[in-house]
Amino acid sequence: MVSNHFVCEKRGVSPVIGVILMVAITVILAGVIGAFVMNMNTVGETQPNTQWEWYNDTGAGHIELSHTGGDASAAGNLVLAIGDNRTAIDTAGAFDSDDKLTAGDTLTFNASSGGSMHLNVGADPSGIEEVKLIWEDSTTDRSRVISSYEP
Repeated sequence: MVSNHFVCEKRGVSPVIGVILMVAITVILAGVIGAFVMNMNTVGETQPNTQWEWYNDTGAGHIELSHTGGDASAAGNLVLAIGDNRTAIDTAGAFDSDDKLTAGDTLTFNASSGGSMHLNVGADPSGIEEVKLIWEDSTTDRSRVISSYEP
């Protein structure tokens, strides 16, 4: 005769379900924490990977910034900062906000001769301690210094 003793016994079910739930909770928490740590929830634009070269022509009274390689950079996202004085490249008359700066483009600022590629940020080149090129995300408040120069 077959015993029904094993069919009615349910003592082992509760601990197994508990272990499965604990493992599931641990996996979910690890995924959420990993997403925040790796910044996978980033919204907005991504910073371009670019190379910039600075040249200080003190004799001519200006500083040049040349895009020497990497991604194209939207002019509307770039700002020149000298101390507290910040000038957006697209509002300084050199470029429109939709224009892209690509390898070979050069910005000249504090030049006395003007022209479409010249930016006047209101400081004497001989007295400048540091110039920063800052990338700003137009959809969020994120910004990052992508190049700096100390004449």
